[in-house]
Amino acid sequence: MTNEIKNFGPEKKITRLTLVMLILTHIVPSPIFIITELGMGAVTVGEMLTTLADPVIYIIPVLQILAPVLMFINFRNLVDTFDGSEESTRKINRHINVFEKFSIVLPVFFSAISPAVYNLRYNQRGLSYAAFGSESPFLYQLMLMLGITFVFSLFTYIIYLQSIERNIWWLPYKTEYKTLGLVSRTVTAAVFGILGLVMVVECMFFIPANRELSNIQFLMRIIPFVAVATVMDVIDFFYNINDVKRNMTSISGLSNSLSNRDYTAGKIPVTMRCELGDLVNDLNSFSDLTRDILIGIRQSIQTSNQNANILAKSMDSASKSVSEITNGIEMIGNAISDQASGVEEANASATHIMERIRELNQSIEVQAACVNQSSAAVDEMVANIRSMTQILEKNTSAVNSLGQASDEGRQSVQSAVTMSQEIISQSASLMEASTIIQTIASQTNLLAMNAAIESAHAGEAGKGFAVVADEIRKLAEQSSKQGKSISDSLKALSASIGHVSERTKEVQQKFDVIYNLAQTVRSQENVIMNAMAEQSEGNQQVLDAMKQISDTTMVVKDGSTEMMVGGEQIVREMGLLNDSTTKIKDQMSDMETGVAGILSSMKEVSTSSEKNQNDLNKLGEIIETFKL
Repeated sequence: MTNEIKNFGPEKKITRLTLVMLILTHIVPSPIFIITELGMGAVTVGEMLTTLADPVIYIIPVLQILAPVLMFINFRNLVDTFDGSEESTRKINRHINVFEKFSIVLPVFFSAISPAVYNLRYNQRGLSYAAFGSESPFLYQLMLMLGITFVFSLFTYIIYLQSIERNIWWLPYKTEYKTLGLVSRTVTAAVFGILGLVMVVECMFFIPANRELSNIQFLMRIIPFVAVATVMDVIDFFYNINDVKRNMTSISGLSNSLSNRDYTAGKIPVTMRCELGDLVNDLNSFSDLTRDILIGIRQSIQTSNQNANILAKSMDSASKSVSEITNGIEMIGNAISDQASGVEEANASATHIMERIRELNQSIEVQAACVNQSSAAVDEMVANIRSMTQILEKNTSAVNSLGQASDEGRQSVQSAVTMSQEIISQSASLMEASTIIQTIASQTNLLAMNAAIESAHAGEAGKGFAVVADEIRKLAEQSSKQGKSISDSLKALSASIGHVSERTKEVQQKFDVIYNLAQTVRSQENVIMNAMAEQSEGNQQVLDAMKQISDTTMVVKDGSTEMMVGGEQIVREMGLLNDSTTKIKDQMSDMETGVAGILSSMKEVSTSSEKNQNDLNKLGEIIETFKL
């Protein structure tokens, strides 16, 4: 038996009552706590006003409001994502379990930490309550806050739980999605209510001032709080049980309708996710299943009646058709004879086709071997091209090195030409210096001659001067000879340097030619490299194409093999068809005998059909008593 139900409608709205009750579940204990403290005599109005003047303690109420609002917004956003899928259903149902259980824990948590915050600020501000004297009010406040939460927040939580489960009636429910069982709900409400009542009464004993009261005064002070807590517990129990009663009423109404054979009532939505929800699912499933069965039976009866009428009419026409069948059997017998000769001719044709398929298969095998050899050759050619590409890469590197070396040689020769021209220029300066030396030697020689003449005129007094003049003359003559020798040497050197310069220029031109040729070779190498790369790529494409051709050839070969197998099968089948034709021809005579038996059987069928129609009419009268 399944626990699933169908979606009752597209509406997925979560009402504001759910949010309001969730917020009240968190904040209701705080104002009732203040009123109760005043009523129990734990604090005076002035002490309460002093306590409430501390802004820090309002952090707790703010959190008590923000927490349920954020929880509600997150839950509503998740509900909006429901798309009807199984995964979405599981996700939202798991979140509902966490959401409802967290809604129980969080108010208790805030009720537990609130007295701690109050006591902390109580100590930090140096306050003192007259009713407690030197004792700390922490235990009293903790027990009172928890007791109020268990009594009053339980009421708003019950309404909140009922509201949220009514709002999600459209969500498919299974037993595994159960939040709290029916017993757990009742026991939890009872335990929380009784525990809250006990705490409210017990906390009275934690007020030192109440210990000084007489028993009558103490009872008079505690009775109002006991009465209010008791009334709230009764209300809590009532609302919890009333929701169960409401669901049981809906279940009872559907059960009564079904027991009165009325299946027109709609489904009951699951508004309590507990055992009652399981019962609703089972009852809805039973109603659907039974209604579908009854509708199916009614439709079957109507169809059977129609078929019975059609069968009766058909039996009349069938009798007429039997005689026609007899005539047709004779015609078929003649056609079978003609078919037998045609099958023999087809068998011969199939044998001839089979021989052609075998020849085709042999040709395909030869083609496959040739394709494999071509693929191996192309593969070897691709490997050779790759080897040549590597050699060209090395040649390119060598040509680049040659170009660089020729460029460096050309630059060195250029430097030598420049130095030769500078030497020639310096030689011209030396030639000018040699000319000047010869001129000075000529002038010195002339002066020496003049000095000799003058010394001769002077007589004995000029002899010493004449010796000096003679030495100067000799020195001038040597200087003139050396100047001529230097001039001749410089001229020869200049001629040699000029010749070297001319040869160096020729070398420079040769280096330029070498450099240009190296650049040309490198350019050609690049062209060859690119061509080889394109050739390699093209050969690779050819190799890939050959592989595809090889694969296609293998497919064709396999297909040819299959055709050959199929052809052989056709030949065998044609032989079997020939045998079958012969058997059919023999059986046609038996069919003529069987037609007579069919006529007698048709009479019996007509009688049985009339009896079945009467029985179906009686069953239809019974089904019509159900409202579907």
